[in-house]
Amino acid sequence: YNIMASIAVCLLNEIEIQDVINSIKNIKAIPGRLEFIGNEEKKIFIDYAHTPDAFQNVLSLMDSIKKKNHKIITLFGCGGDRDKSKRFKMAEIAEYYSDIILVTSDNPRTEKLEDIINDISSGFSSSKHLIIKNREEAIKYAIKHMDQDTILLILGKGREDYEIVGDIKHNHNDIKIIERELHES
Repeated sequence: YNIMASIAVCLLNEIEIQDVINSIKNIKAIPGRLEFIGNEEKKIFIDYAHTPDAFQNVLSLMDSIKKKNHKIITLFGCGGDRDKSKRFKMAEIAEYYSDIILVTSDNPRTEKLEDIINDISSGFSSSKHLIIKNREEAIKYAIKHMDQDTILLILGKGREDYEIVGDIKHNHNDIKIIERELHES
């Protein structure tokens, strides 16, 4: 949508269409925003999405551009000590667009992870979700269960390099885990 709006402004200002096209080719992706981390065999994207609106945008976009035979695995958690009312909504959206959902940790802070997961799980109406509390283990599981027709969306942390548990920031980096798992497979 941003690119379309930019094109419209350029055309209204009589900028040559070929100049606009050439400029678009040079746009770099925003790190952590539907960023492709995978390879030809393993289609993996990360995104900072952590609200119902962001989930709707990312998942509906992926649903609209994926091939018919592609399945979507969505991996996410919800931050602790934050808006609890969004958790079940994010689950509903993930369930609508995803073939498999992995619910995991995402900065539980001082809130009990089990309570967060229960809030998320209240939004599911089917049994196509799996709970793997440890985020690294959830990522490993997802990658292990992918094939060439699977798209994995890892939502919530984007390029963060930590996870907050209690009052402590622990080293955690989804990208490093993904890269290590891809290298080993």
